[in-house]
Amino acid sequence: MAVFFPGIVLCLLLFFFSSLLTGLPIIGALAASGGFLWYFSNIGLLLLGAILGGLMH
Repeated sequence: MAVFFPGIVLCLLLFFFSSLLTGLPIIGALAASGGFLWYFSNIGLLLLGAILGGLMH
């Protein structure tokens, strides 16, 4: 769950703040999807780090 939390928060913040600034929800949705794709490309390393950290603890 901790691996997915930063991506969820990032997408929600991008959606709400870009919609707030532009007034157009579609731009917020595009920004959030771009943020999600950026985060999704890094999720493997975060998951690997969480697994290794859990094993070392």
